[in-house]
Amino acid sequence: FPPLNHLSNTKITKINLQLTYYGIQLEELTGKRIRKLFVHLINPITKTHQKIILPYLKNELLLLLETHKEKILEYSKKPEESLF
Repeated sequence: FPPLNHLSNTKITKINLQLTYYGIQLEELTGKRIRKLFVHLINPITKTHQKIILPYLKNELLLLLETHKEKILEYSKKPEESLF
């Protein structure tokens, strides 16, 4: 999926991009810099947990948003109401 062809198409990559997007929004709202992203996995059966550190893919996500800006704007437009 251009321009992110260099990233693997896995669930953790999608989660990473989603967390990065939230991080960008948080930076804009608070003015503070994101230091790291992580996922905290909890296994209720074994009662263990694991912290997985993820890279902050800010540049990649901004490039993705800029590349697909027109598509995003098209999706976000409110459909015109019709009488029929």
